[in-house]
Formats: sequence, structure tokens, C-alpha cells
Amino acid sequence: MVLTNIVTRMTIISKALAIAGLIMLPTYGSAQQDQLPKKHRLQLGVMTETRGLSLSYEYRPEAMNRLFGIKGFVGYGFDKVSGGTWHLSTHYAGSQGERLHIFFNGLKEYSLGVEGNILLGRRRNAFEAGVGFALDYFNMGVNYTSHHKKIGAYPSLQDLATTQASRLASHAYLRAGYRYTHSSGITLSTGLNALLLQGPFTYFYADQFTLMPYLGIGFSF
Repeated sequence: MVLTNIVTRMTIISKALAIAGLIMLPTYGSAQQDQLPKKHRLQLGVMTETRGLSLSYEYRPEAMNRLFGIKGFVGYGFDKVSGGTWHLSTHYAGSQGERLHIFFNGLKEYSLGVEGNILLGRRRNAFEAGVGFALDYFNMGVNYTSHHKKIGAYPSLQDLATTQASRLASHAYLRAGYRYTHSSGITLSTGLNALLLQGPFTYFYADQFTLMPYLGIGFSF
């Protein structure tokens, strides 16, 4: 009789615990879900993917708690020259080895690219790192990849002016920084971007690498 009562009570307790577990499971899952990054994000960036402004869309699949993300972006590049005017420039090595600049008034650069990235941390505060690649289009020829071997490492201004340069180019980058996400969905990203200005099939007679800070403001949903 006593044994029967004990077994009955244990059965009742086990059923109660099972019911409580089923009740709490969705709550626990919801709490865990609330800590994950949101699936979608739109962002306006400065120096985040290009040497200029960019507009991007990011998607994070469910796999591995949305650790990995993929981003597509369009960009507009610029650079600051003497007098405070903002536009792109390229430069070449002068005949004596010094660095000389060739400024292209009205030069514009447009980029279309893709990035893969990771987020480490919780939704509100996270470390972000990404690697990306973009195709660039200029409104005038600046890419001497097909002719730089012919005109040499120290071309004259006349050589550059008379050589048919391409308007198409490419660049790549590696960036790392901090991402903050407010409960409203507004995001703020900042960090350092290592830009490989001369990507595959690109030769500018310019610096191949630059390191610069970046800033991004966006909205996740």
C-alpha cells in the first residue's frame, strides 16, 4: 500500500514536471531567440565597404544561430584633394621615384559588391568581422592593368594620357569592429577597414592598400 502511494505520487510529480517543462520551453526558446541577431538589416555606411559611401542589405540565415551573414551593397567612392574638393584620384611613380598625383576633375566611382561576415556576441553588443569584394566602374579610364607592363613602372604624363585605360576595376577589403543594436532595431557599427584598392585585374599606379576607420548606421528587422 505504501509502495503504491509512493509510485502514484512520483507519477503525479513527473507529470507535473513534464507539463511545467512544456509550458516553459516556448518561453525559454523565445528568450534565446531574443538574443540572436535579427535576420535582415539595411545600412548606410561611410568607408564600410568602399572608399566612400555605401548602401547595403544584409541577410543572416538560421544556421548556427545566425552566426554568418551575407551582404550585398552599392557604393560611391571619393577622396579629398587639395582645396577641400572631394573626388577620386590616382597617382603614379615619377621618373625620379617620387610619388606624384594626377587629379581627375569630376571623376566618379560606382561599386557593386558582396560581403560575407560573422557576428560574435549577443544581439545588443557584438563583434563583427567581414571580407568583401566589389566591381568598380569609373566615368573615365583609370585602370592600366592591360598596359602597365608596356609603359613601365615610371610612365610619363604623356604615356598615361595617350594610353587607353579601362573604366572597369575592382577592390577587396577586410574589416573588423563593434556593432550595437538597440531594441528598436537601430544599429551602429564602427571599426577599421583594410582596403585592397587594386583588386584582381586592376592597376592604378597608386597605393595598393589603405587602412581607415568606418561607420555604419542601419536598421535591423
